[in-house]
Amino acid sequence: MSDPITILIVDDHAVVRRGVRAFLEAQQDFAVVGEAGSGGEAVLLAADLAPDVVLMDLVMPGMDGVQATRLVKQKSPCSQVIVLTSYHEDEHIFPAIRAGALSYLLKDIGLPDLADAIRKAARGEVVMHPHIAARVVQELDGASHHGMGRGAEQRRDRRAARPQRKDGEKPRPQHPRQAASHRPHAGRHLCLAPGVDGKLNGKQAHHRRKQSHTIVH
Repeated sequence: MSDPITILIVDDHAVVRRGVRAFLEAQQDFAVVGEAGSGGEAVLLAADLAPDVVLMDLVMPGMDGVQATRLVKQKSPCSQVIVLTSYHEDEHIFPAIRAGALSYLLKDIGLPDLADAIRKAARGEVVMHPHIAARVVQELDGASHHGMGRGAEQRRDRRAARPQRKDGEKPRPQHPRQAASHRPHAGRHLCLAPGVDGKLNGKQAHHRRKQSHTIVH
């Protein structure tokens, strides 16, 4: 039998911690190793216990869940943080994700779904509430279009800045090294996550493609 998934519960409401703990401890593959009522306490416990998964509330007195998530990931990099909160506004979602949270769930989630999300987080898989997933996709789509627009503007600016040849003037020959620098792919390096020999074999590539999919519940 494999080792149980170790879990740290972080919430400033004791009744929430007790209710979640009672359910999780009834699962054979879970072991709740600690509870924290504040962000500061969560950081200390994570550094000491290195849990597989941290269930993190966001709005707490003192250190909030965003700062606690950032510090937990510094102290225990292998711990996966699942945000479990009642807040779904952008000012909570994106700071938490940037701080290192793997998944973002709302407290209206059913307990069986929470258990499933914890198991997925232990495997490094992302789980997000549908509303949160929609906002993340919208933000990424907007950033992509904005980046494409800026790229087009920069290319137009570079073309406008080039000196214009006079009528009948022949283009100056380029030095071979200079010409090479203008090839579309010259000087670019393709970076891959290395396997044993620095390359991805077929099995590793399939595994990475599988893990890259966002799972939405």
